[in-house]
Amino acid sequence: ICATENAISALGKVIQYHKKSLDIGSEIQKWISYLPTASKDEETDVIFNQFCNFAKLYPAHVFGENFEVLGHMLTLITDAFQSPQVTHETQELLTQTLQDIHTNSPP
Repeated sequence: ICATENAISALGKVIQYHKKSLDIGSEIQKWISYLPTASKDEETDVIFNQFCNFAKLYPAHVFGENFEVLGHMLTLITDAFQSPQVTHETQELLTQTLQDIHTNSPP
């Protein structure tokens, strides 16, 4: 069963706004497991905006403690740049996320 973009976005919002009552690591990993989205709709931009937010706040949960899932995350970011639904503002956040990865990842 594929989660819809609305459900993925809703789960992201729960993580964003109720983080104190959640196991953040587990919930972010669950949320990421639904990516990439099957279709591209208006929630696509929201989802990638959430991705950037989670990457900035919880990089170890998004990329792995030692960046072991970095390849998969870079694929998601590439997918985002190719999506016509992703706004210029979110593309700027994605660019900043790539810069943060470059700065913080091991050589």
